[in-house]
Amino acid sequence: MTADQKLDSVPAAPRKLWKTSLFLVGSLALSGVALVLWNRGDLSRLRHHAENPAPAAPPPELEEEIF
Repeated sequence: MTADQKLDSVPAAPRKLWKTSLFLVGSLALSGVALVLWNRGDLSRLRHHAENPAPAAPPPELEEEIF
């Protein structure tokens, strides 16, 4: 092996690291989009409940008022 061949293999390690990290970030992004699309019905129900909260329950009546 010559000195030129050794120098060519040195920059390959950082390039592999960048390729691997970009692959992982892309996979995570695609997984997030797939999860949102899969659960879009649940997410729309949550959004609807957040925008329109349930009305407060009426205060309980006292027994003395009933009789």
